[in-house]
Amino acid sequence: VAAPSFEELLGGYKAFAHLCHRVAVNAGAVVKTDKSLPPVYLSKSRVSSGVSNLANEALIEEEMRAKGVPVVYPEQLSFVDQIRVFHEYPRFIGTCCSALHTSLFVEGGCRMVGLTYQNIIHSNYIIIDQLAGNRTQYLQGYLTQIETSPGFGQTFEAADPKALAQDMLARSYAED
Repeated sequence: VAAPSFEELLGGYKAFAHLCHRVAVNAGAVVKTDKSLPPVYLSKSRVSSGVSNLANEALIEEEMRAKGVPVVYPEQLSFVDQIRVFHEYPRFIGTCCSALHTSLFVEGGCRMVGLTYQNIIHSNYIIIDQLAGNRTQYLQGYLTQIETSPGFGQTFEAADPKALAQDMLARSYAED
């Protein structure tokens, strides 16, 4: 191996995305995308520890469900089922977390709305978007850091979770 195909924070090669897609094919996770389906909201509310969390994410989930958006908890799915969800649905909404990296397993990329915890976009998301061919809209400035929840490095909250959910949903359809 001459060099890594992906280096966190630094860059990657298209060969990495091709490898991920081959993994998806070989795992039997590639299914036809149903463009009539609504977006999926990828939630972290059931994750018990990690770098960041959103204290009132359950209120965003509630609004998403009220609007007919399925809520998925990626950590509760098998690896293959996580990839299958990314093939089946046309759009994804969620906080900027590792769940969005699953888009690498979809040839041609995904349509996503990613909510940043802080007012920066981590370089890995940009690298993965370029490698996968994603069309991602990043939202910044919607969250405020609050007292940290046990098990997390930092905790945030949305001032108006219902309005935020509605905005993210509208943005997920913006280019259709």
